[in-house]
Amino acid sequence: VTGFISFVVCYRMGPPKNQRSKDLIKWSLQLAAIGAIFFSSAYREATTGFCIALFVCYYFPRTLLARVSSLYRRRFPPKRRLLTVEEFNEQGARETIKALDELREPRMDGQQQQLMVQRAAVST
Repeated sequence: VTGFISFVVCYRMGPPKNQRSKDLIKWSLQLAAIGAIFFSSAYREATTGFCIALFVCYYFPRTLLARVSSLYRRRFPPKRRLLTVEEFNEQGARETIKALDELREPRMDGQQQQLMVQRAAVST
């Protein structure tokens, strides 16, 4: 309903140009959405909790979350997992095939051939 009213107002008067008007429209749509969520269920405790959770998640500072996450990762770094011999061999074979395929691709600018010639000249 609110979206339709906003459409009618914008169609009649044109889109809002002022930032304050845009903010008022945004806040009214958000308030209508929270109201629709709240009144959509007869279980008031759950919908109240959900509305509060939405509000907190929307306005929670992301920098604080990033800082806490960074401190947690610094305090408890993830355990490094070493490769087994089979995984090492598989990864080596896969990367070798990938590198050989890249070397076989023709280059339009000739840069790859120039690099190979320079490497050959340096190694001799």
